[in-house]
Amino acid sequence: MADDECAFCQNIAENQFDVIARGSRSLVVLDKHPINRGHILVIPIRHALDLASMTTAEVAEVALFAQAADRAIRRVLDAAVATNLLMSNGPAADQGVPHAHLHVIPREPGDGYEFREDYARYPLEALTEFERESLVEEVGGLLHNADVEADRPCARGRSASTS
Repeated sequence: MADDECAFCQNIAENQFDVIARGSRSLVVLDKHPINRGHILVIPIRHALDLASMTTAEVAEVALFAQAADRAIRRVLDAAVATNLLMSNGPAADQGVPHAHLHVIPREPGDGYEFREDYARYPLEALTEFERESLVEEVGGLLHNADVEADRPCARGRSASTS
């Protein structure tokens, strides 16, 4: 997908979001279709398809803004006693907009928003030893081999695969 086809990139370029805070790499905005009052999105400014496409610096700023949003929601909204942080990565995970974004959703008892587990799926097939060891190696080696690319804003016409 080219950045000029991305609704979030267009909204960023046209200043169409209700911006709560702005960093050098990300925006904090009110969700246009909130699940609950005060629902916030934290969005990288540069077009990144999903979490795996984000730079280390973008991930850090998004996480810090999400933490600040979580704290603010609990202080400002009397009914909010908890939050859900949710990021879907890819169509099979119900990612609605193909631009990375982290939801910070205010929660209160009985608000009607639920995640439902299908216990009929269990027990799941266990990971093989090779799969487990590969995960240990790849995740554990992350900090030693961080792939930090130059941060750049959404570039109109640049494809997501070059981001």
